[in-house]
Amino acid sequence: MKYILVTGLILGALAGILCLTNPLLAKWLIGEAFYLGKPQKIQVKYNGNLSNKFEVYLKKYNVTNSKNDLSKTYFLIKRKDVESKKDDFRVIIIDTAQRTVFLTSDSNKDIVKWFGCLWQSETSHNSLVDVRNDIKGLNFDPDFRYLNQTYSFNLPQKSTIIILEVEKYEIIF
Repeated sequence: MKYILVTGLILGALAGILCLTNPLLAKWLIGEAFYLGKPQKIQVKYNGNLSNKFEVYLKKYNVTNSKNDLSKTYFLIKRKDVESKKDDFRVIIIDTAQRTVFLTSDSNKDIVKWFGCLWQSETSHNSLVDVRNDIKGLNFDPDFRYLNQTYSFNLPQKSTIIILEVEKYEIIF
């Protein structure tokens, strides 16, 4: 009996420490976060060239629309820049049902990679910002297109004030 109690206390303490160090895990345990899985094997072109600096995750939503089909949302994650060792964890969310691109807040605390898998909190899911939004977004038309099994869109490359250049992304199936 004493061993069961000690084992339970140790496991409870470990679970508490794990949830404190990764709050998204605690949210997932109480049903307020989504497990999105491992990266998909999908090619990404960045400014016209195939790039391995991106990871693509897929989340399928059941959506009732005029065509009554299943919509897909792709999470495009820019990987850490190996040359500069800079952690540029930019999350770009492509919503194929709305045919647009969303960005997350700068904090990235509600979308995390943990053991190679992607997790998203419900808070993040409900507070995405459309890049076309002129108040919270970038006030930028991404020119979202789907042709020959390729989703393509543009995003501005931002400086502090001025848009310097447009970045072109393509996701190829």
